[in-house]
Amino acid sequence: MIIYCFSWEAGIILNFSQSLRRVTYRVLLALLVDGLFCAAPAIAQAGKIRQVDEKTKSQSRPEGSTQQRASANTSSVSQQSSDKSDSEETGPLTKVVVFTLFAPFTVPYYLSKLEDAPEPVLAPQMFAPGCGMMCTPDTQEADYWKPLATTFALEGGGDIAGIPFVGAEARLFSSFGLELSSRLQYFRELDQGAVEHAWLGKSHLAYRFAEWAHVQFRAGLGPQYLFGSVDGAAGIDFLYGLDIQWAKPVSTEFEFDIGTLGSAFSAEVRGTLGVWWGPLQIYAGWDQHWIGGVPLGGPLGGVRAYL
Repeated sequence: MIIYCFSWEAGIILNFSQSLRRVTYRVLLALLVDGLFCAAPAIAQAGKIRQVDEKTKSQSRPEGSTQQRASANTSSVSQQSSDKSDSEETGPLTKVVVFTLFAPFTVPYYLSKLEDAPEPVLAPQMFAPGCGMMCTPDTQEADYWKPLATTFALEGGGDIAGIPFVGAEARLFSSFGLELSSRLQYFRELDQGAVEHAWLGKSHLAYRFAEWAHVQFRAGLGPQYLFGSVDGAAGIDFLYGLDIQWAKPVSTEFEFDIGTLGSAFSAEVRGTLGVWWGPLQIYAGWDQHWIGGVPLGGPLGGVRAYL
């Protein structure tokens, strides 16, 4: 089903005219084909949506767990004196662990501060002369930037097991580093003759802690939620992202998320490669979720607008 869906998109996209308006219409038509064909019940019997529902439900504690924790606390108290001497010996190892954990934040931040240059600001359009997504104000005219910008995206893809999904995304940027983003995806599956569907969404308030004209690092925190034919679940999600604008008109986006959803641990790894044509981008990539160890997601394609 997924191969069939993407063959429809390929056939449509290969017939693009040179008109920007027609390109826009045909890309949206390709995504509509995703919605009409891929969102139909897939021939999949993995039962992943049902597994996700079970993982996010609260698990009852086994009997005797309280006693086990009490005995564990008693034994830990008796070993505190010996642990103190051990902690002194593991001091250097602790420093290495702490540095490794915070290096993805501290290294880009200090690198961005090496040059004594003004903070970059949002470009009036993607890949404006001398700019990526950001511009360096000391090399541009005073009015050659804007305080706020937004992107909107529509996409479609499919799980390797045959579970298609469609999604929408919006991001609000500021020249002062703050960002607000939200993404909502819809999954649909045929599980033992019954149609299961789920909406998976998340929102983040993020900050670009290191940025150049063509490279931006960001981190954020926000809620995530799950609803549909499954029982609803909610949790907290942490975002770490990297945006790179390579040579015009190519750009990439990478995201890594970890958090909770109900009683389950969740993670997401996402990467896309896109080509800009004026204010529009056509992109493809991979978006993979794990909810309580259950994988969801796969290859995707979409269109994004920068306003």
